[in-house]
Amino acid sequence: MEMGEFGKNYKEAVDHVKVEPITAETIEKRHQRKPRGIKARRWAVVGAVAAIACLAVVLGVLGQHGMGSAITVYAYETGERLTGEKPVLMSGSIDDDGQMHGHPLEFYVSGEDIDSIRFSCRNEWISFADWTQKRDSFGLSKSFTVAYGADEDDYPYLVVDWLPQNLIEKLTDDEDIMISDLSQEDREDIIVMEVTYGNGESEVKAIFIALEDDGGFSVSVNDYQITSEDSFVLQADGDTEEQPEQEICEDVTEEIQESDSESGFALSDEDEGNIRLAIDDYYSSLGKTVTNCTQADPESPFMQSYEGYEPDEVVMFEVYTEGDDNKRHITIGSKDGWQNCKILNEGY
Repeated sequence: MEMGEFGKNYKEAVDHVKVEPITAETIEKRHQRKPRGIKARRWAVVGAVAAIACLAVVLGVLGQHGMGSAITVYAYETGERLTGEKPVLMSGSIDDDGQMHGHPLEFYVSGEDIDSIRFSCRNEWISFADWTQKRDSFGLSKSFTVAYGADEDDYPYLVVDWLPQNLIEKLTDDEDIMISDLSQEDREDIIVMEVTYGNGESEVKAIFIALEDDGGFSVSVNDYQITSEDSFVLQADGDTEEQPEQEICEDVTEEIQESDSESGFALSDEDEGNIRLAIDDYYSSLGKTVTNCTQADPESPFMQSYEGYEPDEVVMFEVYTEGDDNKRHITIGSKDGWQNCKILNEGY
C-alpha cells in the first residue's frame, strides 16, 4: 500500500525520534536537576501573604464603620433607604398654590454606637420627635443636637421632620407664582448631619432635597465638607438667621397656647364636619382610610405656629388609619371660618 504525503512525513518524523530506555541512572539524573523558579515562587508567596495582611489591617480600620459610613438614613413613612446612588422621590408633595400633601420628608438615622448627631438646615425648618419619650423634642428650628446613645433599638423612633415653610409662603403669598417660577436656590435645601460615635470618631453627611416641577420632592444622601460659607452650620443650636422672625414666632406660639387654654378651640358641628371631610379627603388621596379622628389636646407639644394664620385659624386632630396602630397628627388651617380647609402639617 502506498503511503500518502502525510504518512511519509509521519514516518520520517518518527524515525528521527531518539528513544532511550528508562533506567535507574536516568531517574537519578532527573532528581539531581535544580528545580527552576522555586526561589521566585517563594518570594511571590511571601509577597501575597504580606499583601493579604495589609489588606486585613485596612479592612479592619475601614470596617469599624462599615467601609466609609456607619449610618444609614431611611424615609420614616415608607422605610425606603436614602442613598447617594439615586435620588428617591418622596410620597409627600406640594401644589402650585402652596398646599402640602403628606410629608415631604420625615426620616430617621440608623447605625451602630452613635453618640449624637447635630442636624442643621440651610433654607427651611426642621423639628425632632422622640417616640420613645426618652429625649426632649425640638420644634421648628434651624439646628439642634440629638443624643442617640448605646440603645440602638431607639434609633428608628428618633424622627426628624423637614418642613418647607418658606416654599409654602412664597407660593401662597403671590397667586401668580408657580413652582416653575421659583429659583433653583428656593427649590433646593440641605440638611447637614454631624455624626459623633461612641468611640470619639466623627463624620459629616448631608441630605440633599430638591423640589421637582410637578411638586414632588427628590432626596439623596451623600458625604459633605463643611466650609466657612456654611453659616447655617456654624451658628449655635436654636439660632435662626433672622432673629426678629424667631421672636415673632415665639410670640405667636405664646398667643396660641393662651388661646388654646382659654377657648380649647371650640368648634361648631358644621366646622368640625368640614374639617373631618378635609381630613378624610387627604388620607384618601394617600390610599388610606381614617378609622378614628379626634381633636388633639390644644397644649400638645406638636402644636406649632403657622405664619399667615391667627391662633383661632389653626387646629390639630389625632388620627388613626386602617392597618396602622400608630397615632398620627394632622394640622388644619382655614381663613374663612372652616368653609375651606388647608392641610398645614401631618405626621406621627
